[in-house]
Amino acid sequence: MSFARRRIDYRRMGVLALLLALISAAQGAYPPEADLSVFEEARIAKNATSEVCPGEAFDYVITVANHNPSNSAPLAVVTDKLPYEVAFRSINVSTSLGSNTVNKSGDLIYIRLDLIPANTTGEIIISVTAPTEAPTTLYNMVNVRYGNDPNQGNNRMTISTYVPLVGYDQMGFAEADKIRDTVGTGIKNDCGCS
Repeated sequence: MSFARRRIDYRRMGVLALLLALISAAQGAYPPEADLSVFEEARIAKNATSEVCPGEAFDYVITVANHNPSNSAPLAVVTDKLPYEVAFRSINVSTSLGSNTVNKSGDLIYIRLDLIPANTTGEIIISVTAPTEAPTTLYNMVNVRYGNDPNQGNNRMTISTYVPLVGYDQMGFAEADKIRDTVGTGIKNDCGCS
């Protein structure tokens, strides 16, 4: 009788071990696998640009995508490191990215995305003003973190935006000097600064 009781106990332990293994495997699979990515560009009036005038308002537009066709991505975090020279104006997060929480600390912006739906793309628009001191190059870094992303290669990006001296054309200053000597007019930069 004691032998039969031991066998039953082992059976119960085996079932318990199996349940624990299944729970552990399920926890290991949470959050569900999803390939998230970020892409960023500077824009003026919705047009991509690599150059902004001193003191000009422009946007950093971050495109966040969940490439998984069936899995939503819970609790993803987008971090944006603004250039310290810019003045922050506002932030807008697309409703397609789901509910979110935005926190700003100095030049760091944290956007917690509660649940990015499967096969979804949305934008985060950070509006800023360029510094008045020029020339300078502004570097902006963005990163998306997610607990079960099989492709980390598309999770971060750094872009640069040039703020030129007013009246100075970096690309064609020698040609511009000839024109100025001949015509006597000011030089206009690519970004429209004069």
